Amino acid sequence: MKFACLTALLLAVWTLAAAPTVALLGRDREAQNAADQLLAESAGRYEFVERGAVDAIQREAEWNRPFADEKLARLAGADLFVVLETVSPGKLRLTAFESTCGFRLLRRIVTGDEAAKTLAQAFSLLDAPPERTRMISIAGVRSNLHYSLGAQAKAISASLLEAADRLNAIVLERDYLVELLRENQLTGRWAKAAAASEILHFELNPGDTAKSFTVSGYFTDPEENIVCRSESSPGGIDAMFTVFAAHLATPPADGKHTLKTEAARFAREAGIARRNGDNPGASQKGFAAFALDNNPAYLEWNSYWPQNETPKLFPYRMALLERIAANPEQFKEYSFHHFAVRVLENFSRERAELAPEQRRQYENFRESNRELFLTLDDAPYPVDRLLGRFIRIQPYLYGTDAIYLAEKSSAWQAVMAELDAPRFREIPEDRRQWFCTYQFYNALTELLPLQTALPPQWARQLSRRFAESGEPYLKPLPFALQANELISGDAYDEEKFLALCEEYYKACAEAKVKSPGNFAYGIRKIGQHPGLWEKVTAIAGKYR
Repeated sequence: MKFACLTALLLAVWTLAAAPTVALLGRDREAQNAADQLLAESAGRYEFVERGAVDAIQREAEWNRPFADEKLARLAGADLFVVLETVSPGKLRLTAFESTCGFRLLRRIVTGDEAAKTLAQAFSLLDAPPERTRMISIAGVRSNLHYSLGAQAKAISASLLEAADRLNAIVLERDYLVELLRENQLTGRWAKAAAASEILHFELNPGDTAKSFTVSGYFTDPEENIVCRSESSPGGIDAMFTVFAAHLATPPADGKHTLKTEAARFAREAGIARRNGDNPGASQKGFAAFALDNNPAYLEWNSYWPQNETPKLFPYRMALLERIAANPEQFKEYSFHHFAVRVLENFSRERAELAPEQRRQYENFRESNRELFLTLDDAPYPVDRLLGRFIRIQPYLYGTDAIYLAEKSSAWQAVMAELDAPRFREIPEDRRQWFCTYQFYNALTELLPLQTALPPQWARQLSRRFAESGEPYLKPLPFALQANELISGDAYDEEKFLALCEEYYKACAEAKVKSPGNFAYGIRKIGQHPGLWEKVTAIAGKYR
């Protein structure tokens, strides 16, 4: 891993210390001076990671990317990761993160002299049992005011969000929760607590006069119930937050909400995003719902294929593929493997749209998991497994058409070799007859297009093998291959083609073939000739 050596070295040093460990990061000169002051005041109480080590991890982690601080907290290896930034002369924003998941414990505007006290508050939150810890997400501020009140709305919104930072609760950004799920990092002591988080909403609503308005704030639980509400005038938000503080001082509902409850909330949010035309949002939240509950019903939010949005949808659909593929037994269930096939088909079809790193990730997954897609069934006989493999070999599983055709052709040769094997004759007669009269003919939808893509000699040799096989159930197949060769070539003659169709369906009737109609579906060029499909169907009807 990119940071493995550096992180291992840091851990080896830090685990020797009995005191709690802190990684400090100052984002500017004044913040770095405040960090030095904090280090000096807290020496002996905490063990501090060397600034050079923190700076090295920050450079490697590209801190300007989304959720960089949360990810740095997980990499730093300390109990607490603290970021200091100057917001105005003498004022700093102190943000503290725990290191298991990177959750934000608190964010405060402080002076340099207040930093040590705030750090102690962060450790008190860190030391609290997760099941007794309040976690909240902040939905933001919705303004329902006239545009003429825009300046007031902007100012009160900033005050509301700043006051929300001072609440005694761990703030969990829902987008970051999704990232944790995508990276399989929602683990440890905080996982269950995250499922019981409440969402804090703010609204600005018109008042009794054109220039007045009210401020409303309320918490909703994972089932969308409003569990705490308060309203005030713009000048009375301190009273509102006193109500909120009292609510957060009560312990969360013990065991009432689970990961399944949180999954259902994400699924509802995915539905809202889809109705609003936000396909990436629906994909993101639908992924989170599935990651939390593993319910195939939640795959529907990633089963929509809007044009030109594949790169935006890729992170969550790729994460779904990886989760599904990680459980081979579950992968055999239709809903899971059908979804996975559709996603891979989409990536293959639109790979030119993917960013280079996305394309590499998709190709690595395809190469690493190809066998999973090819060996889905537990059929009792080798011939069934070989035929199933032949059918499942598809272009989306290969990097080029040439490799695909070579693999497809080789798989068919393996089927034919199995027909000549003594163990095929040992299969019970009724089962062998079912294979030859049903499963084999179902494969025509794959065999005939393969024939069209390969040199004519390939199909002619195959026709001779069918004729010489001694299996009466396979006698109609040379007529199918000859008809497909005729319609696919330059010397197409409709009368000759229909005569071959007649011979095919007649031989199928004599051999009691159970699904002869797949012959017509396998010949893709029938649809290019007006009225031909109806003529072929009429011939088939004569021999039913």
